Amino acid sequence: MNMDLYMWVGYPVSPYFEKWVGTLEGIDYMIDNLVKKGFNGIVIGPFSAMENPEGKRQYGPFNSEIYRESLRQKIGSNIIKADFYHPFYPTEKYYRDTIVKAPYVSGCEISGKKYFKQVMKIAKDRGLKVYYLWMSATPINEFAPINTQIITDAFGNKKGFVCINTPGFLEYMAGYLKDILDNYSELDGIILDLLQFPSYTADLLFTCFCEGCRNKAEKYGYVFNDFKRAALKTFSQIKNLDRERIMQISNNGLGPIDTIAEIFSNEDFVNWWNFRFSSINEFAQCVRDIVNDIGPSLELNIDCVSPSFAPLFGVNMKSLRKYADVINPKFYPSEDLFGWRGSIISYANFIRENREKEVDEYLAIKFLAKLFNIEELSKFKTLIELKETPFSIELFKNEINKAINLINDRKRIKPWVRLDYALTDEIKNMIKALSSANLGGAIFRYYAAATEEKLNIIQKEFEKY
Repeated sequence: MNMDLYMWVGYPVSPYFEKWVGTLEGIDYMIDNLVKKGFNGIVIGPFSAMENPEGKRQYGPFNSEIYRESLRQKIGSNIIKADFYHPFYPTEKYYRDTIVKAPYVSGCEISGKKYFKQVMKIAKDRGLKVYYLWMSATPINEFAPINTQIITDAFGNKKGFVCINTPGFLEYMAGYLKDILDNYSELDGIILDLLQFPSYTADLLFTCFCEGCRNKAEKYGYVFNDFKRAALKTFSQIKNLDRERIMQISNNGLGPIDTIAEIFSNEDFVNWWNFRFSSINEFAQCVRDIVNDIGPSLELNIDCVSPSFAPLFGVNMKSLRKYADVINPKFYPSEDLFGWRGSIISYANFIRENREKEVDEYLAIKFLAKLFNIEELSKFKTLIELKETPFSIELFKNEINKAINLINDRKRIKPWVRLDYALTDEIKNMIKALSSANLGGAIFRYYAAATEEKLNIIQKEFEKY
């Protein structure tokens, strides 16, 4: 096997550290099982949760039916205490002089550090590499950094993610890396996650217009209010595309870039679009400098959405290769917030809403197939069919080839692969496409969803190459 295989253990089944934490499967078993299946590395953090399977919590692994099904031991209605594990309890000295502060979550110092240190020790003892998932544009929850700007749309609505243009955010990230290395000095690398302007759904697309972005835009010499006017105008243009215009665009014979240029022919909108690219590239350059200064031996990975969706998120994959040792595009075909289907369904509904002449689902999907340059989407007539039909090996191969063309080095590409959804046949197609592409490796999300069947599929496919 000439590809590196990593497993994210951010949501592992819990070891028995305290009498109030349920024992489902020990760390030794988890690590040994991964070694047996051909894995040579793990990813830890940023946090995980255990909870009572009969509880009413809206988050955590037991909220997922897929997770429940994947457990190797039946737990029935046994009580499991709800607790979060964070990789470390923040060290105050690293954030004493920063504007943005680390979150302090009660109980983390007891369970989280102990748990992840144990995972790391056993993994290193078995010869595995260990990577840390280092968050940037985090969702706004109890783990979000303090004093951050919240991503805001052109209408002034807060959208629930931290904006990377938050003043002082990079100083916080430097303190965060020092904190990580204090706790886990033997790390082989870090994976910078969520370096983007999240645009998973149509209502997230026209972001960000927070004060941090205003300050950054004015620093670059832009008139920020021109950005906002342009975004609102483009929003209105999209909402007013009639059926005939959508059909014309879908059949215009142009490539996706020229099609986008035709639709978004507003100079200020293009400037705003480029401003987002510049913001992310500047952040990536600063992160590269931080790593070189604090942890020069670390391998820097940068996550991003897959190539077809990257421009919507302000991500230029060709530029990211300048800053990262490895790029990790996310192969997330699922229909939830973070998945390809979720985005396509959201954008399709956005296109169809409030039209004088009805735009059917097929035309909306065909229109998006053109914009995203995903030809296979055109074969789906309805959103239900899109949800229920496994994507082909060819679709995944095309997405892989887009990444190769942008990054220009197969060995610097290690995609994320989702295991925590139900279309097993599609997971097989995705793994077959990746295993034959001669990439640098793959990262699988996540161990709790890695049933024996899925682990066997991974082992069988990657052993061929």
